[in-house]
Amino acid sequence: MIGIAFLESYLATTPGGINAVLATATVAHVDVGVVSTVQSFRLVLVVLLTPPLVRWLLRRALPASPAPTPAPEERGVLP
Repeated sequence: MIGIAFLESYLATTPGGINAVLATATVAHVDVGVVSTVQSFRLVLVVLLTPPLVRWLLRRALPASPAPTPAPEERGVLP
């Protein structure tokens, strides 16, 4: 649809080692620029989106911690 060869689009979106994908793209004589750009964009996107996504999931999955129980002295109970 966008005029990119199947192998080029496959290598551009394949998860895994960027260096292995670029070596394969070089040997296969596909556009290494497109492959490296999409791979780099994917890597940066994952690095930027993973921490906020994990925080959001943890907030949804873990119940709010209850308030700590005050010490006996704070409740007016003497030893």
